[in-house]
Amino acid sequence: MKQPLIALSLAVVLALCAAFMAPAPAGLLHGVVLAGSGALLVMFRPCRPLPRMVAPAGSALFLWSLAAFLPVSWFGIPEWRSHLVSSGVIDLGTLVSPQPQHTLAGCFLLGASIATGLFLLTQTLEANSRIWLASAFAIGVSAYAALSYYAKATGWMYPGTTRYGEFGFFPNKNHTASFLMLGGFASLGAFAGWLHNRRFAEAAAVAAAGAVTVTGLVTRCNSRAGTLLFGLGALIWLVRITRRGFERRVIILCWIAAIIVGTIFFAFDSAARGRIEKLATHALGAPGENKISPLDPNSEAASGRIEDANESLDFRELIWSDTLKMIRAQPLAGVGLGNFRYVFPQFRNASRTEALCLHPESSLLQLSAEAGLPALAALLWLLAAVIAGTGSSSSRGAWLVRSALATGAAMFLLHCCVDVPGTRVGTLWPAFIVAALALSPDPRSKAPDAQPSGRGSGFIYIGLLMLGAGLWLLSGGLESAPGSGPAAGFQMQERVFHLHRGGFQDEAIEFATQASRTSPLDPEFYFQWGTLELPLSHTGPLVDSLYLAERLAEPIKTQTPLREAGYWVKFDPAKAIPLFSDALRRASLFHLSTYCTTPEEVYAQVLTLAAGNAQLRGTVKDLAAGEPNLLLLWLQAGPPEGTNGEIREILAKDPGLARWDDATRRGLFRLWSERGGRAQLLDALRQIPEWDAAGWPFLAGEAANQKAFQAGCAIIFKYLPCPAEPEVAQQNQDTEDTELFRARYGDRPTPASAEALARAYYRGQDFDAVLQLAGEAAAAKLASPAMSALAYHAAVREGHWDTAWQWAVDFVRQTDASATPE
Repeated sequence: MKQPLIALSLAVVLALCAAFMAPAPAGLLHGVVLAGSGALLVMFRPCRPLPRMVAPAGSALFLWSLAAFLPVSWFGIPEWRSHLVSSGVIDLGTLVSPQPQHTLAGCFLLGASIATGLFLLTQTLEANSRIWLASAFAIGVSAYAALSYYAKATGWMYPGTTRYGEFGFFPNKNHTASFLMLGGFASLGAFAGWLHNRRFAEAAAVAAAGAVTVTGLVTRCNSRAGTLLFGLGALIWLVRITRRGFERRVIILCWIAAIIVGTIFFAFDSAARGRIEKLATHALGAPGENKISPLDPNSEAASGRIEDANESLDFRELIWSDTLKMIRAQPLAGVGLGNFRYVFPQFRNASRTEALCLHPESSLLQLSAEAGLPALAALLWLLAAVIAGTGSSSSRGAWLVRSALATGAAMFLLHCCVDVPGTRVGTLWPAFIVAALALSPDPRSKAPDAQPSGRGSGFIYIGLLMLGAGLWLLSGGLESAPGSGPAAGFQMQERVFHLHRGGFQDEAIEFATQASRTSPLDPEFYFQWGTLELPLSHTGPLVDSLYLAERLAEPIKTQTPLREAGYWVKFDPAKAIPLFSDALRRASLFHLSTYCTTPEEVYAQVLTLAAGNAQLRGTVKDLAAGEPNLLLLWLQAGPPEGTNGEIREILAKDPGLARWDDATRRGLFRLWSERGGRAQLLDALRQIPEWDAAGWPFLAGEAANQKAFQAGCAIIFKYLPCPAEPEVAQQNQDTEDTELFRARYGDRPTPASAEALARAYYRGQDFDAVLQLAGEAAAAKLASPAMSALAYHAAVREGHWDTAWQWAVDFVRQTDASATPE
């Protein structure tokens, strides 16, 4: 029985390599994994037949993914596709997959994954071998966690990573959590198995490795799902072993380990714990609190509610909602493997943001969207067939290990429901190992309902294909075939960029042309191609059509038309105007507050691009028509000498500024005052009482200019309520309290201690001390609105209205800086 032990040992090494190489270039990573897996299939033979229906289910999953190469007309042409093709600038071919080369690579990886996973299930393991392999995998994961600790603590850059201070080397924190979670369950199973066998030294070694892994998961990795699923799975496993009546030492020590991990989780203020607490707070919420509804993203509840997409499930729910629309559009064959991120922008509404969405936050949803619902059904069939064909353990020690590993595999599947660990080789191959160690039977057990597998010739042929593909990738084949592999789009964009920077203009244009045909839904290539052609043929229709194709392929981002306009301003400014308008239209469709650009931000960029071009200024003003916020930005960007005339024109069209809110009116008034129209502004404010809510800072400031400080203060506190004056005690009645607060303030001054001391002075009617303390606090940056209010009241008590005015203005500045009187 050495063959299966050697095969699975090499598979463990390969799975760990896949995780450690996660940040490597796609060609290198997939080349190593495919070549290594292919070599396993060629060198080793199945030791047992596959359970019945497993092979048909796996074949059905793979074959249905190939439906993407059938004519799209067989399934009905979706509306989004007809819209793009009708423009005449994007050619999506006649197949279901609009980018067949991407889909070919995805289908090959899917087939290789299925073949590798099924091959591992044909191997058998003795109980001791299983524990040793689980221990080896657990120690390997702990080494990854230790490196992650080191990198986070020192800022060391793991080869291939681009961000400092991260815990883990996967591009996604949830991938790191999935990997650590699998290692944690392997540690649990191996620890219990060694304890059962009375191998205490080995148990201690695995426990140490598991401590490194699990501590990293619950205290350093900020994935909510990974932490919660590990806790849930561990609890289920502990209950199971307790109910089965294992040795007391095994049960007690495993529960002690669980209690220690739980204590660490709750004792440390980790990122994962904070996110889980915020998630729980959001889920429970206050009674009657509005929640974001994916069914009505434009509702008032949705507007501005997502302050941080990482702190609640709201944003994932919105992505899932849009993904379901995508699935409904093509439920049978999907859009082809590898095409989600290119097609999804056509369906984004509820989750509309500037951020690129690479995946639907669920491996199962991604499979459904890319390969259709029948593919999801085939996957579920495959999982059910594998579980049904699993043989029983021949020993209690083997059951301990297998049950822990099976729990880890189950938690990985659950994680695939809310994230995408199943779409990355660095997490999927370790999951295969955990599942194989859990499900591979003992040599003496007989798998139920099995079917003959021959001599494994099918695995040999598939292995040869995988080995050849892996060697091709390792030899640089991905670079010679644009669009033929995962993440190829980013690599091709980088290649075009470097060719252009290196002065190889013709080669850059040729490669961008080839890439845009291979990836017709990647907007970046149209932009690169158009930008390269612009200096050569900016008056021709080619650049127009390329830029149009970019905007059609990316219908959401405001920067798409803005960056095109930035180039047109240099060559043909008139063509920039409709692009400015398109960017403003896109910004107006955003209804979230995270990763979105407001119309005001877009218009500010428009003004920057149009600066220095007199031909564009009047046209850019027309874009702001009917939008006071934009019109104010236009005025601010214009020359000071023309401001008063422009404001008169605005008032002629809208004498009462009825469409302007108070904040925008105040901005207009401030600009009017700063640019020489203060006298006209004050006259208008006195004549139009409706403007008082916005114009009172200017009336108060004018009163102060006339030395009418008491009147100015009255205006301020008419519109901005001031804290009530504290009660005043008899002179020297509060000496003890004053001394106490002075001691606290002198010991460790803070805004709160300074305010407490000022209140003590005030109660004792020592108003000069209040004013002196307020000045010292302001100089020491300990000021607060309450302290300024106290100083104002003290100055009024002393009859110093000029000083009272200064503290009233300071109170306004700290309460609402936009209303500071001038």
